[in-house]
Amino acid sequence: MDESSTLVTEPVQLTVLTLQNWQQYIFLSAIGEQTVEQFVYAAADKITPPIPYSLDQTIIFELLALERKGIIVFADKKQPLPKEFELPGMGGLK
Repeated sequence: MDESSTLVTEPVQLTVLTLQNWQQYIFLSAIGEQTVEQFVYAAADKITPPIPYSLDQTIIFELLALERKGIIVFADKKQPLPKEFELPGMGGLK
């Protein structure tokens, strides 16, 4: 692990994951207040043009991978982040 990685620990199963690139960005930006579509558009707004053709597919693929690992969850309505994920200055993509 290096300074450009995010370390995620899961206390029940004592699992440690290192997130990099898109998975790191998604984890740090997912604040429980956006739809997948809104998240993809917000991410695209952060990229200097030209936006890659398959950006939406890449983000959705990574979202699904994080969900399978139990790192993020999809919900039908907005949910506040659990207290352990709230950090000072944390705002994600808005």
